[in-house]
Amino acid sequence: MRDDGRAASTQFFHALCFALAIQGTDAHVKNYSIMLSGLSVTLSPLYDLGSHAPYKMPEGETMKLAMSIDGEYRVNGIGVKHLTRAGLSLGLREEEARERAFRMLRDTPEAMSQAAKDARLRLGDDPFIAVMVDSIAEYAGSKGWIERSTTVPLAD
Repeated sequence: MRDDGRAASTQFFHALCFALAIQGTDAHVKNYSIMLSGLSVTLSPLYDLGSHAPYKMPEGETMKLAMSIDGEYRVNGIGVKHLTRAGLSLGLREEEARERAFRMLRDTPEAMSQAAKDARLRLGDDPFIAVMVDSIAEYAGSKGWIERSTTVPLAD
């Protein structure tokens, strides 16, 4: 695989990991694009990102992704092993895929916490910002990707 194709595959793998980490239920094939320039290929910047994490599912219903990861749609049914197999299909080595998946799942709650600080500066103390971050951290904690919940204070 060409270097730019490998880079695009790795970026797409990261996008899959991120979609799972935030419970991005609308991450489907039409929300990913590639950009071509001559013989060069790159993944376009991600767009139409949304998280279902703050919204509880009705009793008896299961949250599902719009696109399967390693054949699984159910958010709670997908883990590092599914992402690792998806990474293998994208040309990553097994250990690399496993490490990248775990790192993305582990680090996303803290990254969202940092993004929330920026959002609060721009949007004010909207309580939904903390709800979003706490919901993503709660999910990561329930999956064992982080040890404790990450919270964002509503005021400094």
